[in-house]
Amino acid sequence: MEQYERDKSIIVPLIFTIFCLCVSIGGVLLVINLYFPDLSQPWQPIAAFVLIGSTWIFWILTCFYVCIKTCFRRCRCRDRQIPTALTPRNISPFAAQNDGGGHHQHDSIQDTSFASSTDSETPLTYAAV
Repeated sequence: MEQYERDKSIIVPLIFTIFCLCVSIGGVLLVINLYFPDLSQPWQPIAAFVLIGSTWIFWILTCFYVCIKTCFRRCRCRDRQIPTALTPRNISPFAAQNDGGGHHQHDSIQDTSFASSTDSETPLTYAAV
């Protein structure tokens, strides 16, 4: 799914609207029960707590789902190798060799940097030599 299609999704505003309605209606039912006892029905406090509590249950279950998903993803990733394109650069000071002309040869070093440039990159410690 592209970013543009994701931005047009109606799911987030729909859930937000449903939660706002649940909390608002639950709050109105509690206010009626507390301040207008003549108008209140016996089912109103129960309905109010269910409406207000449903949002809490949703968020608690969402947090539980994210934690479980993260744990299972970590367990599966332990067996996999990290692709070389995503590993950080590992250049040791002893790997660079001076060719006498002031230039450094990096032929024996495997460059796994994230940069897509083909230019030679000299570490700062060797640039002043």
